[in-house]
Amino acid sequence: MKSDTACVILCGGASSRMGRDKAMLPFRGFETMLSYQIDKLSKIFATIYISTKHKHHKTPKTHIIYDESDINSPLVALSSICDYLSVGDRQRFFCIPVDTPMIANDTISQLLKQEPNCIANDHYLVGLFNINIQIDIKSLLSQDIHQIRQLHDYISTKKILFEHDTQFANINTTDQYDKLNRP
Repeated sequence: MKSDTACVILCGGASSRMGRDKAMLPFRGFETMLSYQIDKLSKIFATIYISTKHKHHKTPKTHIIYDESDINSPLVALSSICDYLSVGDRQRFFCIPVDTPMIANDTISQLLKQEPNCIANDHYLVGLFNINIQIDIKSLLSQDIHQIRQLHDYISTKKILFEHDTQFANINTTDQYDKLNRP
């Protein structure tokens, strides 16, 4: 049975170190890294959202949460996500960056069994969150604080430890992409 927790794939970063939109790079036989993530996560979650600034990330199997701000900040993205999800009856969401495609399904399942506001190891954007973090996010943004670590310190996020840290590899450069794109 698929989880009714909302899954949000973060695709709104600038991809400045890669020099092109990482979400749109081909990945492991899929047309894009985004389509790879959607295929993988749709086996776990009933509803998948894409958090983005770009209309070209829209796919038939997902819902889009547009981040209208010009600021590239994970806190701004999380604020948009909380605003969007608070309109419905969703109280929590699972968050994962598009450029962290190797996370094991079992790891995600273990995180879904936790109380909200937990992350995997020290990976601040891989976790389960309650939408009530919006209050804390707005407080930090009003102080012009944009570091995701600051939010986790502020809300006392629980770290769930996983042994195989390599599954959390983040693709930021061409070398990292080439290494992880191999089957």
